[in-house]
Amino acid sequence: MKRCLLISFFLTLLVQIYCQKQGNIWYFGQDSIDPNKGGAGLDFGSGTPIPILNSAMPQTLACATYCNSSGDLLFYSNGFTVYDRSHHVMENGDSLGGTIVAQQSVLIVPFPNDSNMFYLFSNDDDLQGNGTGLHYSIINMSLNNGLGAVIIPKAVSLFGRNAGQLLGCNHSNGIDFWVIVASHDSAKINTFLITKNGIQKHVTTYLNLGIIIPYINFEISPNGNKLALKGQSLLDHLTFRYIIEFEANTGLFSNPFPIVEDPEKTSAYNTGCCFSSDGNLFYDFERVHNNPNVAFQLYQYDLNAPDIKSSRILISETKYHVFDMQIGPDGKIYYSEDDYSYLNQIEYPNVRGLNCNLHKNYIYLGGKKASGILPNELLYSKKPTATKSVSKNKPLEIEFNYNSKQLIVHSPNNKKYEIQIFNIQGQSILNKEVSDNSQVNAASFPIGLYLYSIESEKKLLQTGKVLIY
Repeated sequence: MKRCLLISFFLTLLVQIYCQKQGNIWYFGQDSIDPNKGGAGLDFGSGTPIPILNSAMPQTLACATYCNSSGDLLFYSNGFTVYDRSHHVMENGDSLGGTIVAQQSVLIVPFPNDSNMFYLFSNDDDLQGNGTGLHYSIINMSLNNGLGAVIIPKAVSLFGRNAGQLLGCNHSNGIDFWVIVASHDSAKINTFLITKNGIQKHVTTYLNLGIIIPYINFEISPNGNKLALKGQSLLDHLTFRYIIEFEANTGLFSNPFPIVEDPEKTSAYNTGCCFSSDGNLFYDFERVHNNPNVAFQLYQYDLNAPDIKSSRILISETKYHVFDMQIGPDGKIYYSEDDYSYLNQIEYPNVRGLNCNLHKNYIYLGGKKASGILPNELLYSKKPTATKSVSKNKPLEIEFNYNSKQLIVHSPNNKKYEIQIFNIQGQSILNKEVSDNSQVNAASFPIGLYLYSIESEKKLLQTGKVLIY
């Protein structure tokens, strides 16, 4: 590219994802030799994911991990059992109502007003409809010398016979949380509001999708305004993918939009999909039939395009199944395929087209396996606080000039500003006074996505991100 590439400079949830360290450690998958031993793990604490092999959690699909605000492990679970940071079963931490075979059988949600208290939501649904529904248990981390304990009674029934999907994100107030589940036998999505007063009565959205759906999986965008669901009709077994708008203030869904042109071309056996960290792009695997060399194709969609279906770009092909994709705490997307001994990485998921940089077999899991499913993370999708622009007609802009390797600052007047640039780990790498058309030499910066903030007279005016390539 010879033109300057300017990555959108509004304040997005990307910054908030990096600031949240509750997902710094992942435990998932299973041991490659003995399924009764613990599975794979990753530690993102250094900014680069490092395999860890000390998981006590046996063969599992569903999984969730939670760390404190410093990124230190507190506990992890497969929905049936919860393990403390010493990798032992937490006190009263078994028989929690979940199942190890559902993709989203467990979700961890903190109390909005108590850093020692957590809800552990679990469900035991299966496709035959024999499950008993959604349950919750409460974990008190101040008990058992800081290792935590599950309070009795546990596995309290909350909602009968939901489907096997379970997600959570922030309320629009940035304090409370939504827990999102689906009814098993109809096109309904239910949201429970979690406040300082406890679990509130659920809100139900009835979706007129024209089919009865045992939902295959849910994914919610990091900015909390869209839900992706994939399901298969009970009547004709056609599979589809919808993008649905979510209102994080009311808990209601609306405007379902199908992005799969021909449902017969996809398969319910694949569930992998993921939003980019800024919520503007969507990645989805679709099944390919009658091709011995290609089983699935990875597509990228532009959710801001006038025609979302037509915006799709083929990113990759594989002859293996891909069951799950997940955003890491570093803002990159990870997924596994083949024998699940490695994770693939999409390095720049906010970048359009092949420049998103897919790396196959990026992380070796040290002999453990992912089992296809990555941790079900609670998304801290707080709505960004509005920031002031210097001018309503022309806000401050930063662009990267590929030819000169310069960051160029554009402003609507000749005032002086202070710009600070952070790398992907949140470390400040530049602090400089600039004015209109100032240039910052970026030749020594490694290729990657960078965050920036601009201040004037000690007041924050703007934050954003820019790609250096």
